[in-house]
This record gives sequence, structure tokens and C-alpha cells, in this order.
Amino acid sequence: MRLRKAAWCGLSVETRMRDHVSIISLSGALHASSATTLGAVFAAALARVPPLVVVDTRAVDVIDADGRALLAAAHRHACASGGHLIKVAADPGPDDGLEVRPTIQAAVAALIAMSRTVLSAPMTAPTAGSV
Repeated sequence: MRLRKAAWCGLSVETRMRDHVSIISLSGALHASSATTLGAVFAAALARVPPLVVVDTRAVDVIDADGRALLAAAHRHACASGGHLIKVAADPGPDDGLEVRPTIQAAVAALIAMSRTVLSAPMTAPTAGSV
């Protein structure tokens, strides 16, 4: 497990891997200024195949519209790439369409279970008229 730490614009970021899951832990304020730079952190996590990402927001004081938009965009990208993103939060807050778990451990377990289900599903050929 490799831990990386960074801080800018009032936001601290730690990234690490656990069981093929990228974990991004945030603390401080996730707003327009920090969201722009944080995009590079998400890009690295979303480059994995499949992208399985946990974003721990329990120590985030404020998430503005730009921060919520970044999380939503990362979630859409992960899903479109065959993966998933789960937000860790003590309180789910406003419905932003993200799956929320109370702990990192619960989020990692859910992603591992999801990935095993997807990887073990039988592949079927498209039928005539389904394409």
C-alpha cells in the first residue's frame, strides 16, 4: 500500500491502494479552487481497469457545487469504464446520485463484491436485433 499526501487550496488529499481499490481521502474544503487540481488525482485513479474508487469525505468541511460536480463526473466515468465509485460519509447529505457507505472498509468490501460479480458474469453474444 503506497500512501501519497498533498495539500492545496485548503484541501488535503491522501491516496492509497487496497485490494485493487483506489482510496482517496479528503479533508478541508472541496470547492472550485481545489476541485480543478483534484481532477488530476481522480484521473490517475480512474485510469485503472476497472476503476474501483473510494472517496472518503468524512473530514471535508464544505463541498460546493464544483466539488459535487467533480465527484459526479468521476462517478460517471468510473461506471462508463466498467468500474464504480463509492463516497464514504458519516451523513449522506444531499442526494448527489453517489452510493454512500459509512466506512472505508465497507466501501472497499462493496467494490470488491461488485467487481467479482461483474467479472464472474457469463459473457453473452448479442442477439439479432439487439445491436
